Amino acid sequence: MGANFFLVSSTYLTLEEVIAHQTGRRDWATGSVAGAATGGFYAGLVSGRLRGLQGAAAGAAAGAAVFLGREQFHKWRLTKAVERYEEKYGTAPKVYYPNSDALVETKGPVRALEFPSLLPSSMKITEEEIERRIQARVEELRQADASERSEKK
Repeated sequence: MGANFFLVSSTYLTLEEVIAHQTGRRDWATGSVAGAATGGFYAGLVSGRLRGLQGAAAGAAAGAAVFLGREQFHKWRLTKAVERYEEKYGTAPKVYYPNSDALVETKGPVRALEFPSLLPSSMKITEEEIERRIQARVEELRQADASERSEKK
C-alpha cells in the first residue's frame, strides 16, 4: 500500500511540476490535469477502461482539492506570520500582507551550488599529476618495447 501511495503521489507531483513549468503558471487546472492523468493512468492500468475514466475524474477532483488546500494553507500561514510579527514588532510593511489571490514567491539571487567532494584528500589528484603519471607510464612502455627489440636481435 505504501509503495502504491508513493508511486501515485510522486507521479502526480512530477506531472504537476512539468505542466506548471511548460504553461508558466500554477493554478487549479494544473492540479486537475495532473490528477486526471495520474488517476486515469493507474486506475486504467489496474482495472480497465471504465475504472480508468472513474480514476481520471477522481484524480482531477483530488488534484484540484490538493492545489486549493495548499493555496489556502499558504495564505493562512502568511496571515499567521504577519499576525505574530505585528504582535511582537508593531505594524508590518504592506508587502507582507497576503491580500492577493495569486501567491507571489520572491526569488533570491542564483547561487552556485558547490558540493563537497566525497573523496578523501589523499585520493584527489590534480590534472598535472595525472599528466605526469601518463607520461611516466608511456616512458616505461617505450623502454620495455626497446628492451624487447634489443633482446630479439
